[in-house]
Amino acid sequence: MLLEHLQAGTLREEYVASGGLCLPHLRVALAGAPAEARRFLEAAESDKLAGLREELSDLIRKNDYRFREEPWGPERDAWIRAARKLAGEPLEE
Repeated sequence: MLLEHLQAGTLREEYVASGGLCLPHLRVALAGAPAEARRFLEAAESDKLAGLREELSDLIRKNDYRFREEPWGPERDAWIRAARKLAGEPLEE
C-alpha cells in the first residue's frame, strides 16, 4: 500500500515530513519497491539519516565540557531516535 502511494506520488510530501521508516521496514520496502519508489525512498531516507547524523554530532560536541553552556535543541534525544530507527522501534511516542 505504501509503495503504491509513493509510486503514484500521493504520499511523498507526508513521507518527507514524517520520521520515515525504521531500518528493518525500509529494507523490506526497498526489496519490493518499483524503481521510481525505490529512488524516492533512498533519497528521502538518505536526507533523514544525514540530519540525524548531524544531530548526533551536535550531541557529542555539546557533551564536551567546553560547550556545556550551549542550549540544547533537538539533538538532546537524537541517540534515542537513532537507536529506534536502527532497531525497528516506533520513532514517535
